[in-house]
Amino acid sequence: MVIKVPHAQYWEGILQAREVTEEQVEHIIDIVKHDERAAVTQIKKVPHGWDLYFSSQHYLRALAKKLATQFGGTIKVSATLHTRDRTGKDLYRITVLWRPHPFKKGDTVNIAGEPWTILHIGNQINLQHQGSGKKQRMKVSEFTSYTRSHGNF
Repeated sequence: MVIKVPHAQYWEGILQAREVTEEQVEHIIDIVKHDERAAVTQIKKVPHGWDLYFSSQHYLRALAKKLATQFGGTIKVSATLHTRDRTGKDLYRITVLWRPHPFKKGDTVNIAGEPWTILHIGNQINLQHQGSGKKQRMKVSEFTSYTRSHGNF
């Protein structure tokens, strides 16, 4: 696999992976190693996570969507003007913040002192009461704020 980059420290975008496991970071690196469209040019350990520098911002955007689909979580993308090319076109570098959810499908959480199982995570979280089998939906933001304030995650 040969990836053409202008030099070893060249990058167009940063993936800021926060509150992730080392296995998730290794998974990201494995995905990129098996794809010839981009390369990870630098990896830095930072407080609460990792910064991975990518040679292609288009690839980084696609990878962020894939990570959000596979692991869930929130994605925030920002662009910063880096330079202008010879024709006067603005060239940007992007920063993608990915923060996975602290919970996953199959986890058991306590809501109002009752055990619930997470069935599905998407725009909403589908839950099932372990005793009665009753199903309930919650917005991810409501679920996250509730579980953090009540000590589940």
